Amino acid sequence: MSRSKDLEEDIKIAGDLEHVAATKGGVLLIKGLVTDIVGAIDTLAVKYATLSHPEFIALGAEIKTKIDLLRSLTRAKKTKEALVEMLEEALSE
Repeated sequence: MSRSKDLEEDIKIAGDLEHVAATKGGVLLIKGLVTDIVGAIDTLAVKYATLSHPEFIALGAEIKTKIDLLRSLTRAKKTKEALVEMLEEALSE
């Protein structure tokens, strides 16, 4: 695929994520993710000394996964704008 086609697809995906984040369900999802992240961090803070190594790693992975999803939703608009600029630059070359 060409660079401009890749950018167009990424812009569509970012737009879809932006749309999801703006819906009532998206807002609830974002709130739920924040609640889950805070809960996992609280568990980590309270139980860090007694967690087994696999439990510690699993908790860290859970936090990272949820933060990544949260960032995808909350940064979709900025991501889309940056991708549009990149596409415009690629097309002007």
